[in-house]
Amino acid sequence: ILKRYTCFVDMEKASFEEIIDNLNYKLLNRFGNIIDEVKPDIVYFCGDSGSNIRAKSIIKEYKANRKKVSTGKKEKNETDFIEYFKQVLDTLPIIYLDVDHVEADMIIRCLVNYLTRLKPETEIVIATSDSDMIQLLNINISIYDWKKGYITPNNWYIKSKISDEVYINHKNYALFKSIIGDKSDNIEGLKGIGWKTLLKMMMIINKEYDPFNVYYTDIESLIEILSKLDKSKLDKIENKLINKLSLMFNENISLIRRNLSVI
Repeated sequence: ILKRYTCFVDMEKASFEEIIDNLNYKLLNRFGNIIDEVKPDIVYFCGDSGSNIRAKSIIKEYKANRKKVSTGKKEKNETDFIEYFKQVLDTLPIIYLDVDHVEADMIIRCLVNYLTRLKPETEIVIATSDSDMIQLLNINISIYDWKKGYITPNNWYIKSKISDEVYINHKNYALFKSIIGDKSDNIEGLKGIGWKTLLKMMMIINKEYDPFNVYYTDIESLIEILSKLDKSKLDKIENKLINKLSLMFNENISLIRRNLSVI
């Protein structure tokens, strides 16, 4: 499954001929290399189509920090590029998918769910550098990141530079990012909490729970786990951290739920 992304050239300054050269000699070569390496039975290419109406209805400021199209030329080049791209893909054994006002991320998620329901053992490679796809990883689903290489449930935390050991189950990724927030998408998180803080929390939790087998589908599940920890086995600093996080999570349940519905 390939995710479409912007050209390597400046849409503002480049001529349409330069954009097409970029497509033919850079993008298609890159996609061709991964297809040649994986040798899949079928290839899907998922594209964004307009703004994400669903996400913006939940978070009004969603991606409001992104640079807007500044001129008519850039907007026309972007539109022409996408249409030309579709025409090129029509000549190849590749299925192009896009839905009006739906981001490629959601299309990929729905496609993965559909394919794995049809055949649970289906092996899927998602070619993208979008870290949000980490939540889809499992034994049969991997990510090919254009810069980091293959990402699996066994190495995602190293590739993401979060930790050197598996303290966090990849299935917790979406919930934890909902707590931290996402600056690139303009999603507000809890102030003062980042991956390092959640890593410390998980190192405490993992003293009693196996990170490979325990994960949290919602913030309430995580709050419950924190409340069940044997505080007598924790030192003063650990207890202080757990109490602080428990309070913050309880006070911000609505915010975390909101973020989780979008991430």
